Amino acid sequence: GSIRDSVLLQNLQQEVNRNFQKMSQEQNERGKVIYGLLASLFNTRQSSDKDAVWAREMSEKLNLPPIDYIPFKDLVNDSAGRVYQEVFFYGDKDGFDSYAHFIPTFQNGDWKITNPSKYWALITSTKGKPISIYVKKPIADPDEDEKAMNELQAYLEKNNIQPTVYIHRGHSYHVNATIAELENSAKLVMLGSCGGYNSLAQVLNVAPDAQIITSKQTGSMRVNDPVIHYIEKNIREGNDLKWETIWGNLNNLFRKDAGSYSLFQDYIPPQKNMGAIFIKAYKRMMNV
Repeated sequence: GSIRDSVLLQNLQQEVNRNFQKMSQEQNERGKVIYGLLASLFNTRQSSDKDAVWAREMSEKLNLPPIDYIPFKDLVNDSAGRVYQEVFFYGDKDGFDSYAHFIPTFQNGDWKITNPSKYWALITSTKGKPISIYVKKPIADPDEDEKAMNELQAYLEKNNIQPTVYIHRGHSYHVNATIAELENSAKLVMLGSCGGYNSLAQVLNVAPDAQIITSKQTGSMRVNDPVIHYIEKNIREGNDLKWETIWGNLNNLFRKDAGSYSLFQDYIPPQKNMGAIFIKAYKRMMNV
């Protein structure tokens, strides 16, 4: 999905087609599924210029839920129409810096910030749709940082709160700790760490239908916080998360700053996340 070299793309496509024929001749069902999926992704991606059109075609062809948007109703997880979310920060310098940058983005009339515990903060919407965002605080002491995670999870379990939005902040070496806390209720997972793209399979093992936002390279709070803020605005307004529109607007926003724009280009929205689409389709076709 990120290769722009037309010659390389053509060579890869030919190799995929060749291997599909080879797997068919050998009656290798797993190989046929793998190379058949890759061929579908190659061929259809090149035939459609619009992400939304391509995504709908692939959803139908591969028998997948929508991959170009998340209906607002799918994010709601209680009878009161509330959207629950969980955000993870960890106790190193990057975690403290990111937390200090993140919290002020909610210090306005649309949100209320409270601190029910020394281990976690709670951000609730004051306008629009009801939203509760549980934010694990970064704590320097490793034992206390782990306790913060356990305390927050215990609170959510006790109150039967199952978030539909999960956000990981901080370095990639903390991402496994975040993934360990995911529930299959997850509909949107944002991995704001460097190389979050490498964790797609782990996320989808827990939450098979989750849509995922990741970076192929460097995760940065200069990108993470504006992306999160814009998504939260759409959720608070009760909008479906239509990724082609959201990403187009974010692209225009980041163009104003060359450094942030360069980092943003490495972030992959759900409708372009070929790896996630491949894994979802493979699991369904192989029934695993």
